[in-house]
Amino acid sequence: MSQKPCCPPDFKGQAVRAADVLAIGPLMIYGGYVVAKKDSPSLGWLLGILGVLTIWYNGRNYVLTEQQECRPFSAQGTLQ
Repeated sequence: MSQKPCCPPDFKGQAVRAADVLAIGPLMIYGGYVVAKKDSPSLGWLLGILGVLTIWYNGRNYVLTEQQECRPFSAQGTLQ
C-alpha cells in the first residue's frame, strides 16, 4: 500500500503569523508608547508587553512550523 505524501505547511496560517510579527506586534508596542505618554502609563505598558508577547509567540510558532518534519501517517492513522 503506497503512502500519501505529507501535507504542505499551513501557508494561510503562516501568512497571519508573519503579519502578527511584522505589523501587529510593532503597532501594539508603538500604541503602548503613545498611550503611556498621553493617557495611562499602566495601560501603555500592558499594550507594549502584549505586543512583545505577540511577536514572540507568533514568531516562535512560525519558525517551528517551518522546521516541522514531515512524517507520513500509517493506514491506521497513527504516525510512523
